Amino acid sequence: MNYKHKLAAVLVCLAMMTSFVACDNGGQTSSGSNTSSETTSTVSEDISSDTSSEESEESGSIGDKEELDQDIKKKIDDAVKINSDVVGWLNIAGTNIDYPVLQNPDGKNVPISQVNQYYVGRDLYKKVSKNACIFADDYNQMGDRTELSRNTILYGHNWTNIEKNGAAVRMNDDRDVMFGQLLMFSDLDFAKKTPAFTFATLDDNITWVVFAAFYTDTSFYYIEDAPTDSEFMKIVNGAIERSEHIYDVDVRLSDKILTLSTCTRRLGSTDDQRFVVMARILRDNEKVEDFAAPTDNPNPKRPSWYKGNR
Repeated sequence: MNYKHKLAAVLVCLAMMTSFVACDNGGQTSSGSNTSSETTSTVSEDISSDTSSEESEESGSIGDKEELDQDIKKKIDDAVKINSDVVGWLNIAGTNIDYPVLQNPDGKNVPISQVNQYYVGRDLYKKVSKNACIFADDYNQMGDRTELSRNTILYGHNWTNIEKNGAAVRMNDDRDVMFGQLLMFSDLDFAKKTPAFTFATLDDNITWVVFAAFYTDTSFYYIEDAPTDSEFMKIVNGAIERSEHIYDVDVRLSDKILTLSTCTRRLGSTDDQRFVVMARILRDNEKVEDFAAPTDNPNPKRPSWYKGNR
């Protein structure tokens, strides 16, 4: 792991956290996973065996890039005319998350203290904004599915749907913008209705299938864009064992994943909490409808300091 990158990634968390502290009810996203150490062990074994040299073509791959549909292409083209920093479009059915994704093209060249800082407080028009925009980690490699980083990380603010002191997540409220409605994935019924979503890059329409939706604190380091095999397995296993639901979606070392991260106060008053949704690219031999509906995870892993029941 690149030390500079790791430090920079931590700094973006701290910067977003500081931004949220200024708001009475804000917070950034976190990550999560399934149930027990036994589950984690099983997942690790599955990943290892599924990515061995004996992996057959029948297991599928991330496939080739797909042409953008006309609606997405027009949205991206229109957004690029406003701001050439647009790198894609994120759309999650059943929510108001239908936004361009931006990335600072100079993000890798700035001082560590400024990494991931440009769009944390700016909108599509590069104007100072509390809600800002959805933006990709400065260190992410963008492009078609073959060019994307192993772990593409998208950040977005959640100022309103914070579930403070354990309050229920708010569903389909238009006051919740950017990643305010991302927390709807914590609801099992919504998760069943929304097994996949689209994050299209400038020239590739990519479908992503969800494998985890979880709460965490920043002690779980899930924002490494170019993890080694062992780091990748640790991120995937950590997400699965923290997940609010158990998904019928396997993840292999040959897969690429997408991480959507925002803030919450679901687990208490601390400002280092996150809600995270993780998904992988739909393989070329799969259909979204082939996956069984997720089921409840009765015992998702929580931070060591958490004393609640769930």
